Parts: sequence; C-alpha cells; structure tokens
Amino acid sequence: MHMIEIPPVDLLLAGCGTLMVFVFALAALCFDAWRRAARRQSQHLLTHSQSLLEQLTALDARMNATATAVRRLDERIERARPSGAAPLSGAPAPGYQIAIRLARTGATRDELMSSCGLSFGEAELVRRLHGIAQHAGGAA
Repeated sequence: MHMIEIPPVDLLLAGCGTLMVFVFALAALCFDAWRRAARRQSQHLLTHSQSLLEQLTALDARMNATATAVRRLDERIERARPSGAAPLSGAPAPGYQIAIRLARTGATRDELMSSCGLSFGEAELVRRLHGIAQHAGGAA
C-alpha cells in the first residue's frame, strides 16, 4: 500500500479553516440568540408602556372628574353662602399658624391640641406636615 503524505502546513491550514467555520457558526448562533432576547425585551417594554399609558389615561379621567366635582361643590357653596358673608380665603386660620409654628419647634400632638384647640386628627396632621422630623430630613 502506498500512503499519500499530507504536508503539515496543509493539515494546519485545514485545521484553521475548520476552526474558523466553527467560530463563525457559533457567532451566528450567539447573534441569533441575542436578537431574539432583544425582541422579547422590546415586546415586554412595549406591553408595559401600553399598560402604563392606560393607567395614566384612567388617572387623567379620574382627575378631570374630581376637578369637575370640586368645581360643582364650590359653586354650591357659593350659592348657599349668605349674600353678606365674606368669601373663604386660602390662608390658614391664626390658630393653625400658631400650631404650625409650634410643630416646627417640636411640639407634641397633645401640646398642639391643648394650646391651639385642634382636634386629634388636626394636631396629628399639623405635626406630620410641619414637625421637626420633616424639616430635619431635608424635605422641601
């Protein structure tokens, strides 16, 4: 038998060619997997965005309905008010201003109730909104 000898350089070139084909195939598979993952992620983001848009639309409708209801209540209050009565102002009553000042200096709920004549709920609200803990945390 006569064997054909293949030079080592040809074997090396054949090995490199085979390796290149393998690497190319692996790169193509990786790229395809990346593309599919990107498509799934895009679809998920689109679905999530549509859900958020629907929620925002519903909130906008509810806000508009609430604004309309408040406007109607204001009109009813204005019609029910005696003709000589002074209009309601947006400024807090002097008792609330004192309570706010006391809350900013660290007054407790009970102190606000006894000093300013506030109810339990009012004193708690003033203390939470204007108390020392709110201003120490850096809330604006």
